[in-house]
Amino acid sequence: MIRVVVGRDFTGKIERVEIHGHANFGDPGTDIVCAAVSVLSRNTVSSIRELLGVDIRVKSRPGYLQVDLPPLLQSDQVQLLLRCLLHGLENLAMEFPENVQVQSSVSPI
Repeated sequence: MIRVVVGRDFTGKIERVEIHGHANFGDPGTDIVCAAVSVLSRNTVSSIRELLGVDIRVKSRPGYLQVDLPPLLQSDQVQLLLRCLLHGLENLAMEFPENVQVQSSVSPI
């Protein structure tokens, strides 16, 4: 299962997204759920970096992605792109509940 953990600050702004695991919907290389999560997450990171010029912190390896967004980089545009990512991932979780799970947590003040 792919697990998505979204960290928010006390105002609700997204400050971290962590995605880990494998969907196991299909064979490696043909798993459409895994491909959808990959496309959504890679496009979001690329868009934030290249279109907005924001150098976010990213840790990535097969089956794992972590995006950290310090408070100084939390512009409305970045937040919109992160909300779009979350929207897409939540839709996948509704359509493929056995393969994708999304949860949010709020950081203490």
